[in-house]
Amino acid sequence: VCDVCCGDGTICLDCAGVPNGAAAYDQCDVCGGDGTSCLDCYGIPFGSHRYNSCGICDGDESLCDDCCGVPNGTGRYDVCDVCCGDGTSCVDNSGVANGPATYDVCDVCDGDGTTCMDCTGVPNGPATYDVCDICGGDNTACLDCRGVPNGPSVYNSCGICDGDESLCDDCCGVPNGTGRYDVCDVCCGKGTSCLDCHGVANGPATYDACDVCDGDDSSCTDCAGLVSGTTTYDACDVCGGDNSLCADCHGVPNGAARYDKCDVCDGDGTSCETSVSTMHVTPTQSSSSSTTTAATTSTSPPSLSSTRDTTTQSSPMPKSRSSTAHASTHTTDKSSTSTTTSEIIESTTNSHVIAEISNAVVPYLSL
Repeated sequence: VCDVCCGDGTICLDCAGVPNGAAAYDQCDVCGGDGTSCLDCYGIPFGSHRYNSCGICDGDESLCDDCCGVPNGTGRYDVCDVCCGDGTSCVDNSGVANGPATYDVCDVCDGDGTTCMDCTGVPNGPATYDVCDICGGDNTACLDCRGVPNGPSVYNSCGICDGDESLCDDCCGVPNGTGRYDVCDVCCGKGTSCLDCHGVANGPATYDACDVCDGDDSSCTDCAGLVSGTTTYDACDVCGGDNSLCADCHGVPNGAARYDKCDVCDGDGTSCETSVSTMHVTPTQSSSSSTTTAATTSTSPPSLSSTRDTTTQSSPMPKSRSSTAHASTHTTDKSSTSTTTSEIIESTTNSHVIAEISNAVVPYLSL
């Protein structure tokens, strides 16, 4: 085997006894060794240096602390680099110290997280395939007309489960016809007869009195609350009003015109200010008192009171929007002829009363 003529086959054996083998003795004289078995603590082959009990190379044991702080203690770091550890704190799920293996979401050591996924891909999810092989299905997608999953029964053209097509009427009474009920339950219908105004089959929406779909009748109600009524608010914001409630004296709604103190619309209050010259009535002579008294009695003007009453009865005065005129009743006789016209005028502020006074006094003065 060593290719030696008449050899004994040992000349080419390595230290392990393998012909032409690669094994050799290392520096520590170990066959196939790595040369470390005879190294001392300084790395010298067959050297004399040794670790003391504290793990110190060439230490003298006089004083030393181990990794746990115990003088000359026996504490050492384990494979997980934990002092006085038991070598398990860094073991992975496969038992390898500082190994990469971990548990996945399915609690499988070194798994890929797929073993517990449901059919939608959710770990530990609830979704499953139904009998119709549909993920999360309700077992109805593959039911035949008799309710059997993946069953063989089918409806014939007449809508009869497992029918033989020999004779059947559709909903319209046509033998083997194609008539079917629509969503409104109308045979051969178009599905529109039961639509509400929103287009929903058998829906609740209807048109209100204003022809508004699903309305509340308010869109066409007038201010009086009548549906489709014609009553509106006038310019004074009065429902059904005639614009008079807020009209000024010119009849303009919300206008600014007002009656002045002379009862004149939009006047300046001067039309009733009359200038009368001061007059003095001279009484008649006493010698002809009897004759004059008789004449006076027959020709004396009516009193202011009677004149005002007559005027009021024949032509009613409109109510003044300022202060109401008030005329004092005067009793006219011979003893009052000395009263001046200015004094009479000063006793009143109404233009209509002034005119009456003038009409009553002037004829009397002529006597």
